[in-house]
Amino acid sequence: MNTTSIILVNYNGTNDTVECLLSLNSSTYKQYNVFLIDNGSALENFEEYLLKIKTTGKNFNRIYAISNQADSARTLLIKKHFDPVYNLNEFHDISNDSQNLILLFNENNTGFAAANNACIQLAQKLKSEYYWLLNNDTVIEKQSLNSLIHFSNKLKEKKQKPGLIGSKILYYNSDNRIQTIGGIFNPFTSRQYHKGLNENDKGQYDYPDVKIDYPYGASIFFTANFLNEVGLMNEKYFLYFEELDWAIRAKRKGFETKFCFESKVFHKQGNSTGKKMNKARSPFNACLKSRNLLLFYRQHYFALLPIAWFRLLLNAFRAFTKKDFSEAKIIMKVLFGFKNCFLVQQKT
Repeated sequence: MNTTSIILVNYNGTNDTVECLLSLNSSTYKQYNVFLIDNGSALENFEEYLLKIKTTGKNFNRIYAISNQADSARTLLIKKHFDPVYNLNEFHDISNDSQNLILLFNENNTGFAAANNACIQLAQKLKSEYYWLLNNDTVIEKQSLNSLIHFSNKLKEKKQKPGLIGSKILYYNSDNRIQTIGGIFNPFTSRQYHKGLNENDKGQYDYPDVKIDYPYGASIFFTANFLNEVGLMNEKYFLYFEELDWAIRAKRKGFETKFCFESKVFHKQGNSTGKKMNKARSPFNACLKSRNLLLFYRQHYFALLPIAWFRLLLNAFRAFTKKDFSEAKIIMKVLFGFKNCFLVQQKT
């Protein structure tokens, strides 16, 4: 059975997660299991999260709650509402049925990549053939998963290696305004932009060979073969640049990064990261983006590292001219070697 593992990360987004789960129930493709990991959400809201997920989980065949944590306050709440609670190291199989909901829990926020990787690694033990990473603040069109699987299989029929496949990301509560179809990156300028941003969807990208350099993180589809050859997401980034890093590693192994226009996903931009597209970002996010740009260049374009330095200088100057002195200060600190963005988070 070619089961798909759908992976969601929740971080203080209970209502969004519930809506996403309900939309997955409407999928025309039914051979899937959902892996939902809570990534250290605030403890004061955690019991509400468990109750709402338990209620929503009744739409699935079965709920499996998995926790490797000691008897912390969070774990005691999990055990209060779920019985049994499985140990991650002992959890090797689920029933042959699909449409199960598998719950995982982190005591702290481990970052986007690490949380997704934890679910991916468990799904690998269960022999998943396909994987779909979805932001928890998304709602899918019912044909979206079917379209991704069909698109991936078509690539294989053409003797191509399907790598990371993105969806057409549309704004939530909008039928035709595009958020992005994927990212474009130029290493010689360090410029990134979202292709299709804010355009009305008139079918201008509805063909199979649209060029993108990396899929937008709200929807990333890939196969077991991709994982076996390329590996997991790079957890060093915590947040930002993971998709681009992954896509470059995949390209160097001959995998195609593609966009499936028939797969539509509606996204509430910024709910999971605290940043709206084209809006001011928090000092923590500004620090991460600056630090990760340098990390990315050191890993993939070391000879072009001065381009990244110049980009950060330019970003700092722009922040200064806009009188956003806190962001300008953070960027300059990163330029001079500051790396611990979590210190910034603690002060905000």
